[in-house]
Amino acid sequence: MTMTRMMITRMPMIVPMSPRFMIFSFGWA
Repeated sequence: MTMTRMMITRMPMIVPMSPRFMIFSFGWA
């Protein structure tokens, strides 16, 4: 679960870089 936590922490930095993360962020939100 450490990876998931890291992803959420870097979300604002990865979201704009990966469109896939954008959908993931929306799904989590």
